[in-house]
Amino acid sequence: MSIRDTKWCAHREGRMSIWRGLVCALIVTGTTHAASTWPPQLEMRVPLEPTAFSSGGQTHLAYELVVTNFSGNPLTLRRIEVLDGDRSTATPILVLESGQLDDILQPVGDQKTAGGSDVPHQLASGSTSFVFVWIALDRGTPTPKHLRHRVFTDESSVEGAVIGTHHAAMLVLAPPLRGATWLASDGPNNDRDNHHRRGFQIFDGQSLLPRRGRPVLLLRGILR
Repeated sequence: MSIRDTKWCAHREGRMSIWRGLVCALIVTGTTHAASTWPPQLEMRVPLEPTAFSSGGQTHLAYELVVTNFSGNPLTLRRIEVLDGDRSTATPILVLESGQLDDILQPVGDQKTAGGSDVPHQLASGSTSFVFVWIALDRGTPTPKHLRHRVFTDESSVEGAVIGTHHAAMLVLAPPLRGATWLASDGPNNDRDNHHRRGFQIFDGQSLLPRRGRPVLLLRGILR
């Protein structure tokens, strides 16, 4: 091979290396862009739809939104919105920011983020948390027939978990005792330390909140 041929081959190899580098750069750029637009791998579901009830001049909807992080990285929840499921441009009925989320999020088991944090609104990879939702509507405000949820993370947002609301007539119970020397404790509220609201039980392989729904399953499990 002559010196001229050697120089031509070296020049050709150099050009090929440049083209290979450009192709690789384009592939990496496209992959990075695709990753940034991929929706968060966050599952949302509501095991038991709420039934509207009246108390203190307001209509209340209390239920649990279960969120699971299916990604390989931690997810930080920044905001949760509850919207009217039948109105695409509806103003959120309820907005919960990160500070408020810590009060209504309860992880399943003793879960921590990858960095060892026990902040509730930070979901470790593979972790599940219950969001204890409580909506109070003023008198005269229509109760939506459907609700949908929008969750914001540090990098993106996801919308879904559309559920119905029930409007069956509720039984009105008379005071169980007479006089002024007794106290009704742990009434309906969404406080973190209210075990009636957040006391989970497992029966027949299902997680249940026996004070809120499916009491028949609970009684069946106890009487066996």
